[in-house]
Amino acid sequence: MATGLTVSGHALRWAARCYRDNAALLVALAAAASLQRFGTIRYGDELPAAIGPAGEALTGLTRIAVIAVALRALAREPELAPLTPRERLDLFGSAAGARRRALVAPALLLAAAFVIFDVIPNAVITLRVEPADRRELIQAILVAVKNPTVIVLTMLWMVGLARELMTEHLRAAAR
Repeated sequence: MATGLTVSGHALRWAARCYRDNAALLVALAAAASLQRFGTIRYGDELPAAIGPAGEALTGLTRIAVIAVALRALAREPELAPLTPRERLDLFGSAAGARRRALVAPALLLAAAFVIFDVIPNAVITLRVEPADRRELIQAILVAVKNPTVIVLTMLWMVGLARELMTEHLRAAAR
């Protein structure tokens, strides 16, 4: 059985392949969220009140669509393709239950990524960028860039973790 770091690495490689294979769709989906986030941060006070909730709904839908793209890719995996969606869900539950400790390393990596890609940049912007309107612009650009990169890749990585646990569980059961 693979360690949590090995599982994380395999999942990240799968996520990178999934991103590469679906780049046009994923970037288009992320662009909608990027534009929404950029507009809200940069021009939020100037926008009509209904734009905020509508933009959040749009961003939520794009996130769901990214997960759908990843799940479609997962369902095409040779080991998982013969299974029904219900069987894949049951397999994930069994695999995650059997490998709870293997999920500690990915959770720690996710926490570290959050600090590196969110907390630290936000702190630097807050502490170092003046005047406030320039800070707002830099923040808006940062968030817009993170949507098609860090955020989408993290979502794909999460599905990749599930894929790795499921395929590993199938291989172990076949022995």
